[in-house]
Amino acid sequence: MLEFFINIDRNSIQPLFEQVYKEIRNRILTGDLQNGQKLPSVRKMAIDLGVGKNTILHAYELLLAEGLISSKPQSGYIIDFQDEMMLIESNHQQMTTFQSEGDKAEIIDFFYGNIESEDLPYSDWKQSFQKTLDQNEKTLLSLSNAFGEAPLREQIKNYVETSRGVTCDVDEIIIGGGIQQILFFLASIFKLDGIERVAVEEPTYNKARHIFGTLFQAPSLILSEEIDWQGLHSYKPQAIYVHTSHRGTETVFMSLENRLDLLNWAKETDSYIIEDDFESEFRNLNEIIPSIKTFDEGRDYVIYMGTLSSTLIPFAKISYMVFPKRLMQTMYQYKGLYEQPVSKLMQLTTAEFMKAGFFGNQLRRMRKKNALKLEAFKCCFEEYFQDRVHIFSKDAGIHLLAEIKVAKTEEQLVAEAARVKVKVYPTKGFWKNPAHRYPVLQFGFSGVSIEKMREAVQKLASIWLDEKNS
Repeated sequence: MLEFFINIDRNSIQPLFEQVYKEIRNRILTGDLQNGQKLPSVRKMAIDLGVGKNTILHAYELLLAEGLISSKPQSGYIIDFQDEMMLIESNHQQMTTFQSEGDKAEIIDFFYGNIESEDLPYSDWKQSFQKTLDQNEKTLLSLSNAFGEAPLREQIKNYVETSRGVTCDVDEIIIGGGIQQILFFLASIFKLDGIERVAVEEPTYNKARHIFGTLFQAPSLILSEEIDWQGLHSYKPQAIYVHTSHRGTETVFMSLENRLDLLNWAKETDSYIIEDDFESEFRNLNEIIPSIKTFDEGRDYVIYMGTLSSTLIPFAKISYMVFPKRLMQTMYQYKGLYEQPVSKLMQLTTAEFMKAGFFGNQLRRMRKKNALKLEAFKCCFEEYFQDRVHIFSKDAGIHLLAEIKVAKTEEQLVAEAARVKVKVYPTKGFWKNPAHRYPVLQFGFSGVSIEKMREAVQKLASIWLDEKNS
């Protein structure tokens, strides 16, 4: 068991549990603490530090929710930094490095956050970057706002109001380096606000399931085709996490009727809806459905979140969340829990990129191009797989899910694809109770040309449908 001392400042305005959490977190992320090492028990740590057991318990709960430690019966708390999404991104970065050293042309990578080099807005970004440096010399040296720089929050406010009908104030918006980080902060705020039960949509973003499932009782509910009212009424969640613009089911968008019904449920039960509007910017313009947040007139029930997709601003990994008014006091009370991961220079450059109209131009270009790619991709699957594939999410987005009708596992398909220099991604973590019979894989197509798309699908069909490989 580890023996280490944490210097607690009892005169600090920062809560004691937060000091303990941050100290352990930093030691894990810097490699000072290694996977497999055992943390002191809650009781021992509390005695050693001279604090209450609840202080240590809450710090450990935050570490659990972030995926930095695990809890095992009879074993206690173990450092277990095995973040699935971070491992995927790490593997992707390693592959990108490998490709740049001479083998790039051979590997076709369907990572969902890719973009073709010809689509990178280099000149526009360079112009925005230079202007930011020239006009913000003093600002760049000043203290940063933990929740994000005002110019970027103002641009996001304008963007969500124009594109999604979301009305909000600048101080209701927080900026993050990714959806996972913002969700973790929200879960912490929920916990501090006395919320105990959170439900997640089925299927869902696997890190959301992990975060909410660790800190709360978090069952999965079916909300895609029809709302599971029986599940909602029996479980009585105080918050529910949903996707409204891109879904892993037959229906890409949550219907307007379901959105309004869900909002009415939130009002009647005094609950929250966490609306993840991921990929809304790539929706079919002929089928625009307002976000749930649009109808939240009092701005009290819907927590709205989105991202400036890497296919739009590939130089910046930026996400955002719009908090409801009644959570604002708790949000600012525990501002110290939140560390802004996006540099001030990156935030201000992104704000300038949006203000100058470059973001809108890039969005229009990529929306049109990805719509063409999606149609081409579906045609390739139909040509080479025929009735051996079922495509989910047929109408919009930058990725699709494909159910491959073969007697193999996801792991086998991923391994076989790698043998023919094609990289695809599993979806097992999306479902808690999968209903599909065959393995489902994720294909991000925004970074693959139509020519390479066809080549990849042909290769996959030749190896996946070959019964000799079963």
